Amino acid sequence: MVKENFLHKIKKVVSFDTGFTEGSTSGANEMVNVFLDNGWILLNIHTVDSGDPRAVSQYTVFTLGNTNPNADIEALKNELREKAQKEFEEKYPSMKEAE
Repeated sequence: MVKENFLHKIKKVVSFDTGFTEGSTSGANEMVNVFLDNGWILLNIHTVDSGDPRAVSQYTVFTLGNTNPNADIEALKNELREKAQKEFEEKYPSMKEAE
């Protein structure tokens, strides 16, 4: 018998922040929020510095887990892709017409 609070799935989401691109972390933050909204648990957050002394070069790693053995990571990724595509088409309608 498996205990209810046993983690069945682990997902890491990496947020790159170059220090130059405004909003570069928003995609990762949105992804983490979607996972949290769907029952995932935030297990850890840490920042890694790549060690380049000439520029800010770090990224944040969010580690999430889920107690549901049927948690569907791919469905959440697809949901995020569809939302991003819709937002892109709304922002750049001429790109859709060019296809």
